[in-house]
Amino acid sequence: MAAPALSWLIGDEETFLKKKWQIAPLHVRRGDTEYYARDRRGVPLRCSLFDRKLLLSILPLRCQENMRVVRTVAASQDGKILSSGARNAKARFVADKREHAPLPKHAMATRAWTSQRMQEGYTVQLFSPQRHCPRLAALVSALETRFGCLVGCSAYLTPPGCQGLAPHHDDVCVFILQTEGSKHWRVYEPLDGHALPRTPSNDLPRNRLGRCLLQVTLQQGDLLYLPRGFVHEAAADNSFSTHLTLSTYQRFSWSGLGQLFSV
Repeated sequence: MAAPALSWLIGDEETFLKKKWQIAPLHVRRGDTEYYARDRRGVPLRCSLFDRKLLLSILPLRCQENMRVVRTVAASQDGKILSSGARNAKARFVADKREHAPLPKHAMATRAWTSQRMQEGYTVQLFSPQRHCPRLAALVSALETRFGCLVGCSAYLTPPGCQGLAPHHDDVCVFILQTEGSKHWRVYEPLDGHALPRTPSNDLPRNRLGRCLLQVTLQQGDLLYLPRGFVHEAAADNSFSTHLTLSTYQRFSWSGLGQLFSV
């Protein structure tokens, strides 16, 4: 019998909903690198939920509509790029400027173009990867049933020693599934007045970051839950990293409902 989707992700649902849901981050350390290569019944499968091999197999895709390719770089006050962080673990967590890759010809990301960008230290964010993976689509659907709310999904593929996004907070609660390699995360307290925010932040400069609440390296098979509003950043360790972000509860509140009727 398949485990319920939320229990499969985080374990004891009752404890999670009482002590962590929209309250505090949660790190699930499994010690099981093949966890996402088994279904919810525990049956081994031929591949993980999502990884670099699967991304390359579904290319070409049109950029902007289906994916974005971005890296965060260290920059001086005048905006001059100092380091891209590519293959340079020392550059992690000093980056503060987001840089998008120039669009390819006809805006079509081929396998060769995408591989070259990742060699240059860019992270690939694939929107709605569940369209290419039926098992992932089934997980998203099951979570939507559990929460009674839409669930979004993105895949992030990051080269070793690189950082895709600058520190920021989201307007959604997220479940982060490490499906390939490892990635180091820093989680900071919410900005003043931004607990459970209704809008996401822009990229945040370091002088706006609050107290660091959690530093953790997600290993393949692990999970990290972040309530909306908690500022975070992540960088790949010495291995190629793929993680999935499942997001939900965007403007899912009485105040959000009121905004719809006030338009």
